[in-house]
Amino acid sequence: MKFLLVSLVFIIFVGNVFAETPPSWQTRREEVQTRIEERREELQVRKEERLASVSARREEMRTRLQAVRDEKKLQLLERIEEKFAQINERRTDHFLKVLDRLREILAKIQSRTDRAEANGKNVSGVDAAITKANAAIDAAETAVNTQADKVYEITVSEETTARNDVGVLMKKLQEDLRATRDWVQKARTAVFDSLQSLVRVVGNDGGVATPSATPT
Repeated sequence: MKFLLVSLVFIIFVGNVFAETPPSWQTRREEVQTRIEERREELQVRKEERLASVSARREEMRTRLQAVRDEKKLQLLERIEEKFAQINERRTDHFLKVLDRLREILAKIQSRTDRAEANGKNVSGVDAAITKANAAIDAAETAVNTQADKVYEITVSEETTARNDVGVLMKKLQEDLRATRDWVQKARTAVFDSLQSLVRVVGNDGGVATPSATPT
């Protein structure tokens, strides 16, 4: 939740810095929007592929969990495994939406940078920061897509160890999601840094206080 609140503050700050929209912003926005739509289509395809494999995984799970003789326990483990998949999908979808918004913000920063350069400002530092931010977003997107493709399968060697086995897998999911979130945070920090570089060149038109770059 704090991550979302910080992002909102960040967006408001960007809006104030760019009080005047340069003509090139519309073109850049359209380009970014096209890229976002393409990624959304790719995401939908990946979702459909994952859903298509659910039935096969359930059949495979019965074989994998032969050690569990109790039918009720087996059904419970199936629901838990499905819940893990839902959690992973929900979180990675959220991360991708955050990255889409960061791309939109970075495009606006780039547009304002172009205008500053046209007005004779030295924007080499801003350009370098923007390049770094683009790379950070791309790296984060790769990490998120890798995480989205992961499957968390419960493996039980003995029925009596089922609870512990589930706990180990849950911990693994949580650790993986935290690591993925760190990639997204690095991307957000890089975009924030590019904004700060631009502000040092053109000033803060809105006079808004600098937002924190550390979500929890």
